[in-house]
Amino acid sequence: QKLIDREYTMDESGNPISKEIRFESTAMRLLMEWQHENTDLCNQELDEQLRGIYSKLEIYAIRFCLILQIIRWTCDESSLDFIDETSVRGAIELIAYFRKTAQRVQEIIHESYSLEGMPTDNIKLYRALPDDFETAEGIEVASTFGMSPDSFKRFLKDNREKLFENYKHGKYRKITSL
Repeated sequence: QKLIDREYTMDESGNPISKEIRFESTAMRLLMEWQHENTDLCNQELDEQLRGIYSKLEIYAIRFCLILQIIRWTCDESSLDFIDETSVRGAIELIAYFRKTAQRVQEIIHESYSLEGMPTDNIKLYRALPDDFETAEGIEVASTFGMSPDSFKRFLKDNREKLFENYKHGKYRKITSL
């Protein structure tokens, strides 16, 4: 009710005039630090969809700051003179929740996609491989499943970006856990 009953000024056309609420200096520094970290995460992310989500989170963070500040004002916990550090910290926590949720959704999508049509032997081989390995190590593990070196290399090539990240020549990292 406090928000609805709030007085506002009108321009000569009868339209409400927006009130600008700036960030407190420490809150702005905190938000900028988070934005730099978010940019780094975005630049490091291999999944294109997650990169897009991380970019949107930056816009949402600012909106969440404002929403939290207004909520706290309606509960008489803050003023509307500026957005403070408490609201920024709350927004960062909300963003962390949404980021983790987006990551989990992407993992589920990748897992179901990666498992589709994959022979049981290949799933067993994938599970037997270390999380981080060189081609030679993978060939050794594949041989215990009766797979030739050429077949293993083809398995790597066919599943690159789906199951494996080829982060350096001859070095692979599992992307998902089956």
